[in-house]
Amino acid sequence: MNITSGRMAGSLEIVLLLCFVVAMYFQQNTGLADNGDYTRSMLWMTPGPTGMEANWPDPDSEDWSKRFFNYWIPYWDLDMQLPKSRTSAAVLWLPGVLLSSVFFSGSVLYLPSVSLFPKLILVTILLLLFTWGRQHERHRLLLLGGIAFPFILLTTSTDYVAYFNSFYQEASSLIFLLLLLVSILILKQRPSFPTFLFSIVCVFLLATSKASNVYWPALAVPIIVHLRYRDTLTNMRLAALAVALLAMLTFASMHVTGAGASKENPYHSLFYGALMFSEQPGEHLRRLNMPDADTCIHASAFTQEGMACIARHENKLSYLTTLSVLYREPLVFPRMMTYVFDNMQDISLVYLGKYAIDDPRSKTTPRVGDGYEQRFWLAGDNALMLNLWSTLKYRVFPTGYALLLLLILFIAVFIHARRYADVRKDLALVGLLCSVACVVDMSIAILGDGRYELMKHLFLANVLFDIALIVFLVVVSVHVKERIGEKGWKTRKQLPSVP
Repeated sequence: MNITSGRMAGSLEIVLLLCFVVAMYFQQNTGLADNGDYTRSMLWMTPGPTGMEANWPDPDSEDWSKRFFNYWIPYWDLDMQLPKSRTSAAVLWLPGVLLSSVFFSGSVLYLPSVSLFPKLILVTILLLLFTWGRQHERHRLLLLGGIAFPFILLTTSTDYVAYFNSFYQEASSLIFLLLLLVSILILKQRPSFPTFLFSIVCVFLLATSKASNVYWPALAVPIIVHLRYRDTLTNMRLAALAVALLAMLTFASMHVTGAGASKENPYHSLFYGALMFSEQPGEHLRRLNMPDADTCIHASAFTQEGMACIARHENKLSYLTTLSVLYREPLVFPRMMTYVFDNMQDISLVYLGKYAIDDPRSKTTPRVGDGYEQRFWLAGDNALMLNLWSTLKYRVFPTGYALLLLLILFIAVFIHARRYADVRKDLALVGLLCSVACVVDMSIAILGDGRYELMKHLFLANVLFDIALIVFLVVVSVHVKERIGEKGWKTRKQLPSVP
């Protein structure tokens, strides 16, 4: 890269960093209303919203509509009880909570403070991307435009940012995923015990941030162990170490998050999932000794009918029951996955408010049932540009069979790109992991909780696809650039020299 290109790249880095900071600044008062999930992860620091007598108001009260679904609540009573945390998201939230208690209030938690540390990590990752780009001077501008710029669009998109100023665990999944991918690239370049340990810690944090992330040790640990010890351990010892770490991290994930402790999830998996895609649900219910449970199908666990169903059949609700349906009727799972592929690329969550009750934007934000053009319209300072990535996903990104074919193409291209000893090999490793994890995460989403709030449960699958797409486009671009450069070099070599 010449001096002019180097200066251009340096200037572009400054512009991109400023764009990130400005986009985050203008969305500091944007969050996501509670759908009822806050309570499972917030009790270690707050018993409920400020000014409300109860965390769960009476369903017929005015406080109920303010507390759930319609509005984002920025102020919460502060009461630190660390042992109650059942998610590694607490690691991300704690620094901001402590700062809020020191500089804002010792009794009231200002919710945007929980996003301070996650946003600082995002800035750090962006700076690491700049540093990584400088190590590949030949493709530095391409990496800035093809990776750093989309990274900013993705992480500052309103529909993703809204999770950060909330008690949802999805934000921690995003942060720990990005840290894991960064750690794998660092480990590949510098295979040492500290970098190996950093990667393992990232796997632990990701797997314990949310119960549905339990599969991550199985995907990431073999890669991490191979990168660190491929030159020092035999294949047998590599496999033994990988299995041991995988088992420990998986157990830790299930223990910390309490995976499998809830009856609502296996209920949804069966009655709001598998049986809704079955052509013979009555036969399955009779076989499972639940002949009177046909009214449970299509009923959410949080409706009166659903709660009654759980009370009647609680001892028969488990994921093994769902798997028995899939075993007896194998076509159910492909139908479930087809439904999931059709519902990808929409991350808007229009049924959850993104603004406080006294924010003028909360009066103009569209609700469920509004047309597409309104769906991504945002009032005030949150113009379309701040939600551009989400809009592109909904309008342009593939769904259904096109999405499936594209993921297969991703995997094929990434496997092929692993043969090159340049930036393509590093990117291909990240892209391959994200592509495979995307399909696994989609499967976990529909099997774990059926169709219930599937759009929200596909959060990480959408992020994984986004990263895989970004990496795919850059790998192809680098490949085309290299091929054009090779042809140019061969042409110059064949030109006759001037005497």
